[in-house]
Amino acid sequence: MTNEEIICWDKVFDFRDGNLIWRARDETSFASKAASKRWHNRYCGKVAGYVVRPPNAKTSYISLRYKGKKRPAHRIIYEMHHGKLPDGCVIDHLDGNGLNNRIENLRAVPQSVNLKNMPVRKDNSAGCTGVFWCARIKRWQSHICIEGRQLHLGCFFTLLDAVSARKSAEITLGYHPNHGRH
Repeated sequence: MTNEEIICWDKVFDFRDGNLIWRARDETSFASKAASKRWHNRYCGKVAGYVVRPPNAKTSYISLRYKGKKRPAHRIIYEMHHGKLPDGCVIDHLDGNGLNNRIENLRAVPQSVNLKNMPVRKDNSAGCTGVFWCARIKRWQSHICIEGRQLHLGCFFTLLDAVSARKSAEITLGYHPNHGRH
């Protein structure tokens, strides 16, 4: 949210059980009394947002529109509890469920840390992130990323050995225990 006004989210929403609830708004916020009444009848006291699933993503999240802009609910919830999101950080859902916006499930982390808490990709045939079959050498290979650079962990005769090398590297490098979940 660069170059954006600071919004006091507590005046816009209540927070209950991981959900944002629309609060009543002052009538002067609307073009007319009729518009105010329509908005209050339709939204006030109700859960804000709608489920969004980006293309090729395994997880969905809650998004909403406020002042003409799409906003992810998890970001608003984080800012309601902790203030402005630090520069260079994104919100990570610890359990990998983008619909679980309970505050204890949200943390602000750099993107490089968030990438250590990712599900296995849909197109992964090995069943383990960073492991693939190399037909040219007829071996399983393991790779892992360290600060944006890919590190080759080795070539293996068995899938189990390749996965073991990858999982061992994940532990050593501090990957989240949920990384590579299905």
